[in-house]
Amino acid sequence: MILIVEDEKFHVHRVILIVNSPVFKAMFKSEFKEATSNEVPLPKKKANEVLDFVKQLYVEEREEITSKQNMYHSGKIGNRNFKNWPSYFTFSG
Repeated sequence: MILIVEDEKFHVHRVILIVNSPVFKAMFKSEFKEATSNEVPLPKKKANEVLDFVKQLYVEEREEITSKQNMYHSGKIGNRNFKNWPSYFTFSG
């Protein structure tokens, strides 16, 4: 599948997004149009932030991500530490 951000295309595996992000899991396991689409636009997102997120999904060791906009939060989901991931990919609380 393809994530489209700022005219950039990120080729990713749907299952990887589902396993690692409750936001994408909800999006793909629901009645949202994205559930059956091969291309998912992410308006108002920054390509460099999505690239950082995607890189984190496909590497063995995860590096800390920082942001000037302070869009990150700390937390754990499952067995992986998602500290400092973009908040629009995870839920806080």
